[in-house]
Amino acid sequence: MKISNKYVAINLDNIVLNVQPRQQEGKKGS
Repeated sequence: MKISNKYVAINLDNIVLNVQPRQQEGKKGS
């Protein structure tokens, strides 16, 4: 369970890091 939770947390962190740059690029584009 702990390993799975850590794995999910890492994935969420990666998703956030991937989404933030995209949002910034979208703002620059607009």
